[in-house]
Amino acid sequence: VPDSAWITADTVKKAAIGKYIGALEPWLQLTLLLLAEKGQPGSSLSQYISSLPSQPNSPLFWSDEELQMLEGTQLLESVMGYK
Repeated sequence: VPDSAWITADTVKKAAIGKYIGALEPWLQLTLLLLAEKGQPGSSLSQYISSLPSQPNSPLFWSDEELQMLEGTQLLESVMGYK
């Protein structure tokens, strides 16, 4: 993927919402940029956004039964720390 196609904190700075969210954590800036662009017809990011899953499939969103499969792992400890 060429550098020009990357979505970074610099991409956020150049976006219309950049001046409003520049003080936030970079991961949050990127999230808010994607949400803002999702609502913009003809956005340059529309193809990328449409390729993202509608529901995240991360252990953070797993049921307690699914999380039991991770028992004894560092991942489970990390997930529980976030929850």
